[in-house]
Amino acid sequence: MPYSRNGADTASPVRALHSLTERHVTALSEALPHLAGQWVLDRHEGYDGDLTLLLSSPDAPAAHFVISRKASLFHLAATTGDEYRQIGDFAQLSELVPCVQARSPPKDPTDRDF
Repeated sequence: MPYSRNGADTASPVRALHSLTERHVTALSEALPHLAGQWVLDRHEGYDGDLTLLLSSPDAPAAHFVISRKASLFHLAATTGDEYRQIGDFAQLSELVPCVQARSPPKDPTDRDF
């Protein structure tokens, strides 16, 4: 873990101020069975302790959702190939789950509403 000098001239660890926590990981894991299709939740921890989650589906291998914290908000973005799109910021983690569901691929390609 990286260290920085503090006023007392002793090393102290650098930690993310606003990061996802284990409680958020558990809440998202519990929401996955309620989404259509199969989903995998991967953890990515930055050098400073910042936790970001990557949500992917074998039904759409090129598309992924990125979930992170941005101050006190939950940030949702999507990646498709090399493209990164910000979807939005949410006050509650539970608010972004329907947003993921709305952008999820249907299980059957013929099962579309258009």
